[in-house]
Amino acid sequence: MEPLIRELLGSLSATQPGQMSLNHTKIYWLIRLRTVATITQTLAFIPGLRLGLIDKHHAGWYFLVVGALTVFNGLSYWWIKRRQSEPAEWLVFLQLAIDLLGLTCLLNLAGGWTNPFISLYFLHAGVGALLLQGGFNILFFACVAYCLSSTFYLSGMME
Repeated sequence: MEPLIRELLGSLSATQPGQMSLNHTKIYWLIRLRTVATITQTLAFIPGLRLGLIDKHHAGWYFLVVGALTVFNGLSYWWIKRRQSEPAEWLVFLQLAIDLLGLTCLLNLAGGWTNPFISLYFLHAGVGALLLQGGFNILFFACVAYCLSSTFYLSGMME
């Protein structure tokens, strides 16, 4: 299965001059996904508030996290557009780790383990397993496990 995934990712980034490298392509896809996520989080605020998933006293923190992710996304896009050489693998890890941290903060602000979107941790774990290599995937899995357990702990589930 792994050679198929590498071939698919390789086809997304051609090796011809002027084309993006594999890590460039990975980071571009993460930027696009983060854009969709921040827009969705902004649009989900009002329904989340009305359904009681988000405490109105946490609204400022909620938008601070979404705003920080948006700023990080803009800086990442600006940086990757100007980058000529192949980005290192740890930069892909950094992109995923920031997304994971943002998810953890938003879930803790919006219901913790009772939030219906808690399963997004598994999506992050899958994306990390697909995009990371060279030991970074194991490190990222440990980060996912830590963030998931901290969400349960902060929600009072593991008392």
